Amino acid sequence: MRSVVLLFAFIAAYAQEPPPRIEAGVHLSTIDQAALYEKPVGGGGRFTLRLTRFVSLDAEVNRYPIGGAQAGFPLTQVLAGARAGVILGPMGIFAKVRPGFSSYDATADRPGIGTKPNLDIGGVIAFYSQRHVGARFDFGSTVIFYGNSPVRTPLSPEPVTLGTRALLQASAGVFAWF
Repeated sequence: MRSVVLLFAFIAAYAQEPPPRIEAGVHLSTIDQAALYEKPVGGGGRFTLRLTRFVSLDAEVNRYPIGGAQAGFPLTQVLAGARAGVILGPMGIFAKVRPGFSSYDATADRPGIGTKPNLDIGGVIAFYSQRHVGARFDFGSTVIFYGNSPVRTPLSPEPVTLGTRALLQASAGVFAWF
């Protein structure tokens, strides 16, 4: 019993420290675009600004694919919205809701899909060290509103109407916090 009381006292004392005000970092990411027959690996950066103890503004830019890889539908994704949660000790657990857009490039094989609205909904687990660096793992569903324009995919003989799709998106990265 005594150890449980000490654990709660430790968590309460540690939780009194103010959480980081600013976080800035880089990450690797993947998005499962099954309808387009692609699951590219991307890279990007993110910036977080704490507004209150529990709510932060969270912005992210991704580029798919990275490293000279080929993709039938290369894209740049921009997301910005809210992240809410708690930091207990060295670990933070958050939920996120971030609207944004994806801009698909034209390639030699096919015209670009254009710029499409996104909505990223998911969770975040972050680990903070006392040396002002951390690791962050994001996971969730990114809804892309493709619309009703038909798209030619590499494995489909006929154009496909994509409509609205919920795509699994995950990322892992490092950041500095201040």
